[in-house]
Amino acid sequence: MLIYPSFIVSYQGVNLELALAEVYERMEVIGANTAEFRARKILTGLGFTDSMMVNPTGGLSGGTYVYIWLIDLLRRIVSPICPRKTVCTYTI
Repeated sequence: MLIYPSFIVSYQGVNLELALAEVYERMEVIGANTAEFRARKILTGLGFTDSMMVNPTGGLSGGTYVYIWLIDLLRRIVSPICPRKTVCTYTI
């Protein structure tokens, strides 16, 4: 049986407190707390209903599924343009 300390400060030479702080800072910079709102706003503008947003994509029509695939493709194409350390924001 392994016994873990109640608070681990580092793992394999990485300071976990600093790493976690960096993650939270990055999440704040990219606006992670508003991501769902922004995604819903975009999808609503594209004609998606609330039920379409909450149901699995397998239940959508073929045309709508292709539409989602194209949106994802555009996201994948645009994402690599932004360097890792650069904040890339899009105004909606």
